[in-house]
Amino acid sequence: MTEAEILALILNCAYEVHEDYVPGLPAEVYETWLVVELNQQWLTVNRHKEFSVKYLEQTFDHAFKVDLFAENKVIVQIRAGEEITDLDISILKNYVRHSGCKLGILFNFLTPFYLIVAGAVIDKVED
Repeated sequence: MTEAEILALILNCAYEVHEDYVPGLPAEVYETWLVVELNQQWLTVNRHKEFSVKYLEQTFDHAFKVDLFAENKVIVQIRAGEEITDLDISILKNYVRHSGCKLGILFNFLTPFYLIVAGAVIDKVED
């Protein structure tokens, strides 16, 4: 399955969660509901997947943890706050870069759905 196909399923599932959501819950609740929706679409989702990073020829294990990792290809970050900040987007960009993934997406479940997708980050696609 391609990143684009995975992304389409994630967006559809996030929409379903958003339509049924109760405002004001912690991000972890929306994360759990999104996992349920993604599993119903037969997507493999790892919660709180840890990644290592390299610096000066050294590897640092457990350097960061993402909320969801779909099909070992797409990082999904979940928020439930008033707004997504530039820092949130920068963090997602770094997660994509250091994980070796090509795609990451950030949702804020406390906003109208048309604002829910705060950022999709696509890294360089190699041939």
